[in-house]
Amino acid sequence: MCRLMVSTSIESDKIPARCVQVDERAVDRLKVTEKLNLGKNTKKIMITYRKAFLSDAEKLAEIRSNLLIELNHILSEADRIIVEQITLKYFKKAFYDNTFVSWIALDNEEIIATSGLSFSIVPPLLQIPDGKVAYIMNMFTFPSYRNRGIGTELLNRIVEEAKQLGYKKITLNASEMGKPLYEKYGFKDVHNAMVLFV
Repeated sequence: MCRLMVSTSIESDKIPARCVQVDERAVDRLKVTEKLNLGKNTKKIMITYRKAFLSDAEKLAEIRSNLLIELNHILSEADRIIVEQITLKYFKKAFYDNTFVSWIALDNEEIIATSGLSFSIVPPLLQIPDGKVAYIMNMFTFPSYRNRGIGTELLNRIVEEAKQLGYKKITLNASEMGKPLYEKYGFKDVHNAMVLFV
């Protein structure tokens, strides 16, 4: 299936429309109906899952700032605004050049959970002779929707996406809250990772 995508430029908001191949899984909608307990009120929810598109970039950038606030990586409103702007710039470019994939969960067309997968090439190893490495990021579910298997479903979908694209190594940085999910899935804790910001 070919879907016409009108994309916007990182710099000028003017990039011509282009046609991209969209596999049938991208528009797959797994529907889950359940009652969501919201204190005194309960509401019936219908969860659908789909691949994110460029048109979702602004909302994804906003949701990512929520994740970073929760992890205490953003401490001020000024920081949040800057992070959303640079994240939106990244998403626009990455969706356009296919270096980022996201599956999202929606309730009545509102995004309530996100996932992300970015791609890189590193020098080859025996386990990854082509050097292809996928990195999971932006795993976030709004608090009132947690503990319902939504994060697990999104993780399943992005891991499957990486496999379909031929990636044999998948990495991530786990929050304390997310760690049990990843360990249950089979991810192993590697203690020799280090970072330097220059």
